[in-house]
Formats: sequence, structure tokens, C-alpha cells
Amino acid sequence: MPREREDPRVVVIERGSALGAFLWGTLLGAGFALLVAPRSGDETRQLLRARGRELLDAAGDKADELRQVVS
Repeated sequence: MPREREDPRVVVIERGSALGAFLWGTLLGAGFALLVAPRSGDETRQLLRARGRELLDAAGDKADELRQVVS
């Protein structure tokens, strides 16, 4: 009679998803990029403010388009 070999069992338990690690990496990367940026802090803040306004305006325009499509 053949002898059955007992293989060790491996149990893998996943906790959450990789999304948290991705977000942490994104935040750390963005922070590092701001630290080594060639612009001064004031210039960088002005640029970020202007870009934020542009994105907010674009989001508002898309929302208006969506309202028109829905109605």
C-alpha cells in the first residue's frame, strides 16, 4: 500500500486591499515631489491654487452637461 505523504498546508489571509498602500504611496510621492520641486513654496501654492480652480470649473461644466443630458 502506498504511503501518503503529508504536505504542509499554507493558509493565506488577506486583510483589506492594496488600495490603502496605493494611496499612501501616492501621498508620499506627491509630498516628495513638492519638496524637491524647482519652484519656491509661494509659486507652487499659486500654481496648485490655479490648477485647483481649473479643475473645479471643469467639474462644474461637466455637471452642467450631465444635467442637460438627464433633463
